[in-house]
Amino acid sequence: MTRLTLPPVLRHALFYGLVYSGLGFSTPYAPVWFRSIGLGAAQIGAILAAPMLVRVVASAPLSVWADRFALRRTPMAWLAAAAAASYLALLAVKGFWAVLIVWCVASIALNGISPLADVLTLIRARAAGFSYAVARGGGSVAYVLGNIVGGLLMSAAGPVSAVLGASVSAAAAAGSAPVVLPPEPVHGAGTGDGAETRGRAGSGGSALLAILRTPSLLLTMACLSLVQGSHALYYGFSAIAWTAQGVPSAGVGILWSVSVAVELVFFWCRDRFLGGVSAERLILVGALAATGRWAALACTPPLWSLLLLQALHALSFAATFIGGVELVDALTRRDQASAAQSLSASLSFGLFTGLATLASGGLFERFHDKAYWAMAAMSLAGALGAAHLVRHRRRPVGA
Repeated sequence: MTRLTLPPVLRHALFYGLVYSGLGFSTPYAPVWFRSIGLGAAQIGAILAAPMLVRVVASAPLSVWADRFALRRTPMAWLAAAAAASYLALLAVKGFWAVLIVWCVASIALNGISPLADVLTLIRARAAGFSYAVARGGGSVAYVLGNIVGGLLMSAAGPVSAVLGASVSAAAAAGSAPVVLPPEPVHGAGTGDGAETRGRAGSGGSALLAILRTPSLLLTMACLSLVQGSHALYYGFSAIAWTAQGVPSAGVGILWSVSVAVELVFFWCRDRFLGGVSAERLILVGALAATGRWAALACTPPLWSLLLLQALHALSFAATFIGGVELVDALTRRDQASAAQSLSASLSFGLFTGLATLASGGLFERFHDKAYWAMAAMSLAGALGAAHLVRHRRRPVGA
């Protein structure tokens, strides 16, 4: 299939954009939709946490499954199609358990694309000489648009627009993958467009074993997991909390868009202005920023200050994320890249975020904004681990 005639960095940015626009619709507004169909805070926390916890178990089989294809883009297209169908199915099911199961499938499928896209983009960035961070910034642009458009649609059409928007975006990602993404082979060279599904068994099991025997890589993943997991209360309940404080739906969308806009600026500035800052230091800075951000939100700050606190997302999320992807990439060989990035993502945005989200439902129901103190403690623990990473030299897997 003929690829879209665009520079490589724009092709990758476009695909990230289609994936993350769906997350821009669903992440802040799906909890509002859950509440609109009669679910309580504890149930919402359980629904949001379920796919994150299941993702920990699913990440290894998914990475092995993805490595059985001939081309890296093929499993991403299948995952996007599964997500689109599952989001639509949410509108047909009834009851807590049915919603939990279908949401779990949709979230695992859509979020499973990102680590696979990261591996492909890092490979092509080195080969074609473009910036991974700039390409990944395309996802942030689309996420901002999803936040803003989602808020406007929710005001006009109700919370169901969050589910519909996510489904449409995932379907677009599925259809565009063969056109936008390059035919990068999973195993060596020589695989062409005519062999989309003729892969061979990868070495997923041995790659995971090598990762588990590398202390520096395990510590990196633990730090990333603590810092990214500390965002759970914000992701799950900030829209509900701000709405209760009098912020309109469109205002919630603006607050979310500000956080991702500054994230985008960070991505674009990474190579140009922060190229000399090591990945380890980025993780440390991000962990410290997260600690301050959650401590401030725990004090129920005035509404005008929320814009300033949202700007810290550039560090608490973006610096941690970019530093994590770069450091995991530096600590692994190419044949272990899919397994390492998938495991790191499943821990950061799976196990730790899932457990924190599960706890957030009960914490928010009982303590409201004071529950952010628990998130501040998580990120502080990540900062202590990151400080250790800064002091010690990285050692790649198999070195």
